[in-house]
Amino acid sequence: MIRVITLTPSANNISGGYISGDTVLVKCDATDAAFTAYLPSAPLADNVIFEFIKTDSSANVVTIAPVNNETINGVTSAAIAAQYNSKRLVSDKNNWIDFNTGTLTLSNITDNGLTAGKGVNTDANKLMVSSDQRCNTTDIIGSAGLAIGNNSNAGVNFYDGAILAANLRWFLANNPTGDGFTLYKYTGTGSYAGVALTVLSSGSLVLAVIKSGATQAAAGAVAGELWKTSSHATLPDNVVLIGV
Repeated sequence: MIRVITLTPSANNISGGYISGDTVLVKCDATDAAFTAYLPSAPLADNVIFEFIKTDSSANVVTIAPVNNETINGVTSAAIAAQYNSKRLVSDKNNWIDFNTGTLTLSNITDNGLTAGKGVNTDANKLMVSSDQRCNTTDIIGSAGLAIGNNSNAGVNFYDGAILAANLRWFLANNPTGDGFTLYKYTGTGSYAGVALTVLSSGSLVLAVIKSGATQAAAGAVAGELWKTSSHATLPDNVVLIGV
């Protein structure tokens, strides 16, 4: 059975009313103040799932604490800081297990800065973070790590250095006009090609690089590739076709 209770700064204890097999939804309202919500004793809550959720939008943090020196995932408490974030806690008869930490923690990540437009990520399977420029340099060649950069157009791009050869790498960033996202092609150290395509905030797709010609053969388009007419025998210019 699902049971619902509400905790506040003035009523912050789970006092019972549940049985083995229940799921207890604990709605925590910290509108008035931050507070600590106290769990029941772990041995008394065997086979009961407690779902804690912070329902208010305030900055007040809800702390969840066991009693009798019990722990949650080996520590003395857990916290929920943002509205609708949640924790799923289950007793193992001695302590508490949190099956929903609500966060992803990544350790040993270096902000490379990239003040010169370069970052170094020489260790495979590691994450490189840039606070400044695009992560698009040849320093990432040979790495299987993922680079995340806050580029100079205030966008965020994701780039896996092991996907393609140096002259075939691509990365995603904010459109320089500030509307939508653009796919760029990396062409060398510190360089990137013209826009390949842009998805505008309206959902429209803009193709900046597309082959053109009087025929598909003249455009050099292969089967399935988009191309547009230029001096076509019967069609006006800029009619987009699909290669066959």
